[in-house]
Amino acid sequence: MLAKLHGGGKFGGGSYNATGGLHGVGASVVNALSQRLDVEVDKGGATWAMSFRRGTPGVFDGEGPDAPFSADDTLHKVGKVAKKTTGTRVRYWADPQIFIKTAAFSYDDLVARARQTSFLVPGLRIVIRDERGPPDRHRRRPRS
Repeated sequence: MLAKLHGGGKFGGGSYNATGGLHGVGASVVNALSQRLDVEVDKGGATWAMSFRRGTPGVFDGEGPDAPFSADDTLHKVGKVAKKTTGTRVRYWADPQIFIKTAAFSYDDLVARARQTSFLVPGLRIVIRDERGPPDRHRRRPRS
């Protein structure tokens, strides 16, 4: 789903009744345009992780987008969680080879979009963290 266009689960079964997006391309496009993208998923009592550089799966040896990278398409089990715990965390760094230095995210627009999405999915909690520099902005949308 992260490395292939239209790889998401929106096709068939009426799932568009409760989702928004660009026809299954969102995550794969963000991945392709990211210098680094890290994903962690809690499911089945475990935390699973995978990282990507410009859409290529692999392992970073250190923090941040400039850490050494080795290609590796293995999903890694990195921890344990309670059996019923589920969730997904995505962290990415926009690729400076693609985006100009003055490009900026609209934090307020991202929060508004997250709020809209959270109303569509009961029980969903979305956390947006802007860690680009002080002050650290952090907003949580409570579960619906």
